[in-house]
Amino acid sequence: MDSKQTAQLYKSLTEALDKIKAAFPENFKEKLQPFMEAIESENDKTGKGIILTTVELVEKSKNKGTVIGLMAACKLLLVEEEE
Repeated sequence: MDSKQTAQLYKSLTEALDKIKAAFPENFKEKLQPFMEAIESENDKTGKGIILTTVELVEKSKNKGTVIGLMAACKLLLVEEEE
């Protein structure tokens, strides 16, 4: 993945995250804070932090379906934006 593709992915993920922030109630946002921080981190433009944080969230979550569902929602939002 070149820097242009990485930048586009970062932008798309950030936009998708903004939509997710607006869609879910406050208490859900708190659970997503590590994920949000990974995406918003200026030190992580490679996306590795995003992937690792997501894996950590799935491992720590009592309701793994919620985290997996969130990732599916992110993916759907990204796909919708591309079309």
